Amino acid sequence: MVIEECEAWDIDTSFLPPVTRLYHLPPIGLGTPMVESMTGYIVRLAQEHCVSAGVLYWKEIRTLAAKGNIFTFRVTNDAGYSTHTINGLGSPAADFVRALEILTGRRDLSCLTLLTWRRVLPGHSLLRRCRAWCESCMYAWREANQPIYEPLLWTLQAVTVWPVPSPDLAPNVPAL
Repeated sequence: MVIEECEAWDIDTSFLPPVTRLYHLPPIGLGTPMVESMTGYIVRLAQEHCVSAGVLYWKEIRTLAAKGNIFTFRVTNDAGYSTHTINGLGSPAADFVRALEILTGRRDLSCLTLLTWRRVLPGHSLLRRCRAWCESCMYAWREANQPIYEPLLWTLQAVTVWPVPSPDLAPNVPAL
């Protein structure tokens, strides 16, 4: 019996990303005016994991964000989060960025909030307390088989009129 020597395989795994608790979901529209909002990102991340945003928050994000329950926020004692502030420029946004960057292994999630603008934007009356959306945009994205998401601009209280989406506004949004 002759023993054959086999070639050595290079089993270097340095090209593999680190293992994370949650999917390394890329945000939509980074570097464009149509960048995704943090709340919208959480919804898409939950969908990728086949759970509701509430379950994702309760099972994964809550302990890392360390502020309590987003469903029991009370203005009087600052317990929990007011959901709209997750997109803002204060500590709730910073807490969620930190938690989700740990969970997903991403390092670009602060762009999904107004944290970059905290030195130039006012801290009050900036964000909507209720969701707003552009029906035309969502319809166009669905027709183009693109992901439906919530741009950060839609969370701003000052945005009351929405232009028809165009390719120069965001590369992944089709013109109507």
